Amino acid sequence: MEGRRSYENWLFGVVGLLGLACSSAHWDYEHSLSDPDVHCTSLGTCLSECDAGDKHACGAIGVMYETGEAGETDYRRAAQYYELSCRQGLAQGCAHLGVMHEIGLFFSQDDEAAAELYEQACDAGDVHACANLALKYREGLGVRRDLSHAAFLFRKACEGHHAHSCSKLAFMYLDGSGVDQDRDEVLSLFQAACSEGEDWACEKSARLSAE
Repeated sequence: MEGRRSYENWLFGVVGLLGLACSSAHWDYEHSLSDPDVHCTSLGTCLSECDAGDKHACGAIGVMYETGEAGETDYRRAAQYYELSCRQGLAQGCAHLGVMHEIGLFFSQDDEAAAELYEQACDAGDVHACANLALKYREGLGVRRDLSHAAFLFRKACEGHHAHSCSKLAFMYLDGSGVDQDRDEVLSLFQAACSEGEDWACEKSARLSAE
């Protein structure tokens, strides 16, 4: 139970949906769905472009319905358009849909379904989804627990400039969880997290460098 609670707290910090967690990190997903590939700025225009086969517009509609920018909050329609964009190959659409399964928004809470969607999105290049999937493998939620694979996924997300994943991987090297303990790698990863804007990681790397 404690693992689930700490996992959810971190998940919300990374990809919390606006209606539930008011997390600024959800903007990461909105941003990737709406800029630079989405040129529609209104629901009507996006609907037309989505009908014409624009997967980015379909994903943007999902965001509009999820956040209420469409004039109302409608999680059913949000899920519908995220699923449509996901089927069309939009990684972020799959990731958004995974989060909805993750926290039970419209769907029943389902770790396995979330993990499958995160994997699909991660394979298609969404680093946030890679980070969430890493957590799944670290905690054994919806997948068989595999610390080595969790470390691999955190590495992939870190290399995609996902600061939280750099610091999470640093702690795995510090503890020897799924990887061999390696002080140099710990320092390097905290420095990477620092360079991506994680201030406390800057302090951590500075202390390690001084030792």
